[in-house]
Amino acid sequence: MKSTVEICAASGIPERSYPAGETVIEEGQASSSLYILKEGSVEVCKQEVELATISNPGAWFGEISVLIGGQAMATVKTTSDSVFYVIEDGKTLLLEHPELNYHIAVLLATRLKSVTSYLVDIQQQFASNDDHLGMVDEVLESLIHHQKAP
Repeated sequence: MKSTVEICAASGIPERSYPAGETVIEEGQASSSLYILKEGSVEVCKQEVELATISNPGAWFGEISVLIGGQAMATVKTTSDSVFYVIEDGKTLLLEHPELNYHIAVLLATRLKSVTSYLVDIQQQFASNDDHLGMVDEVLESLIHHQKAP
């Protein structure tokens, strides 16, 4: 199976370069664009808290806004000179290149696994608490059973 970067290159998806320190995606802004890292590195922040530094080619950004609509959930800012494949109309691209959907599915499943594991750990640590930390089991239950129809 081809990698995301190989699929983008073969499909002629345009590239855009960003210098270090430039914001690629701004939290809270609406966007229908997908960004796929070709080279470089970025930091991802939510409410000014750094969540991750990412430098692996093929990393996706903006996919949640494209898939379910709404505003960007986090800010993505370059930490070095970076090059992205930029898809202005993400939904159309995904409909035209279904092989990319597999890569997004793996990405989202990996993230969900990490978040769920983290919440289970918190639940085990604070299960005996009567305050908001003791409510993690309700949060997990909600995440597991909350499935919106496409």
